[in-house]
Amino acid sequence: MRPFSAFLFVVAATLSASAQTSVTLNPAVITQCDIYGLHGKTSVTWTNAPDGSQVRLSDPSGKPFTGPLTGNGAADTGVWVADGLVFILADSGMHELARATATVICLPPVETNAALAASSYFPLQVGNEWVYTTLSRFGGPFYSTQRVSRVEVISGVPWFVVSILEGSGVESRYRVDNQGRVHLLNNGVDEVYLDPSGGSADLKILGRGPLNTLVGQFPDSLSYQVFQGGLQLTNGTFVRGLGPVSSSSSLETGSSGGFTQSLNLIYARIGKLVFSTGQPSLELSPVSTDLDVTGKNVDNCALPCYFVACGIAFPNPDPPGTYKPCFRASVRVAGGFTNSMTPATSVVIALLDASGNPVDSAMLTLPSSSDTDEAALSQQLKLYTAPNVPVPTGAYSLKATLKRGDTEIGSSTISVNVR
Repeated sequence: MRPFSAFLFVVAATLSASAQTSVTLNPAVITQCDIYGLHGKTSVTWTNAPDGSQVRLSDPSGKPFTGPLTGNGAADTGVWVADGLVFILADSGMHELARATATVICLPPVETNAALAASSYFPLQVGNEWVYTTLSRFGGPFYSTQRVSRVEVISGVPWFVVSILEGSGVESRYRVDNQGRVHLLNNGVDEVYLDPSGGSADLKILGRGPLNTLVGQFPDSLSYQVFQGGLQLTNGTFVRGLGPVSSSSSLETGSSGGFTQSLNLIYARIGKLVFSTGQPSLELSPVSTDLDVTGKNVDNCALPCYFVACGIAFPNPDPPGTYKPCFRASVRVAGGFTNSMTPATSVVIALLDASGNPVDSAMLTLPSSSDTDEAALSQQLKLYTAPNVPVPTGAYSLKATLKRGDTEIGSSTISVNVR
């Protein structure tokens, strides 16, 4: 057995001697940045570092990022990594052993209407996602999800990888230049895919203008046409700030010609904005459905004065003993309201008497974006017609109406007893 043991030792020594010393970054292309859009963070990993070596910044004698190392390990940076920063693994004599260079692409997150309207016709930011219904001559509808999954640097140029998530493994690489043109990496060739100015590109622009889609109304769209392989004709549409929203393809040939496939957008997440065909749900809840005005067992919304110089430093207080009964109603809206490019979504809360006439009402505007696609709002409603004059006792209704622009898209009503 001794010769076999010696053989194992020799093999192990050979493998150890050939082991590669390296330093890598994860992510190598940083897209999540600070609020100023200048710096990001990454994780630095080193392998087979000799005793006493260090990871240094910019050059082999630069500022140490780590203390003395040995073997394998990793460490996270803070949010201070700038584009082009070099991480160098250097030995104890400050001789370079390996290096890795950070690429930082800081794209401002789309959070507002203005940012959306000013963005590209194909917003490329890691995490952006589009869901389409698709029909083909073989059936459907099916669903196709496309997501910007990562960034790759190819020949020094960063490309955003758009992946189809339904198991096909299909990936495409795009970038947007400083002129707003969308480029496609096609078999290693950089092609101008879409030029919004109408210049030469794969897609021929046919028209421009506002567009009504399944996920909302938009003021700025481009319709296009493209022949693929000289046989397949595709017509489609891009919306500024949203990306590709629809397409339809057909074969322009003989007996096998005709419709082949169509795509229609039903959901998108662009930065922090969500677009969806789903209608929001509405929940209404008053503080109580039994309001005792006579016994003064509801809130008093009279405005007292807490200042010595009432009427001067604090004008228009209510006189002492004023009774203005009121109550609070809350609403919760979930899903489907963050489509900021449609007319503003709002909730009207109203207290109605037995004849349906409003006693008091208020309109609450929902936020244009939400991390959770949900909002909770509340409003104080009056139970008086004048100070010290409560509404008559009896049956009332509390109604919340959800509106997009002037269009009612949902409502909820609760009976309320005033006594």
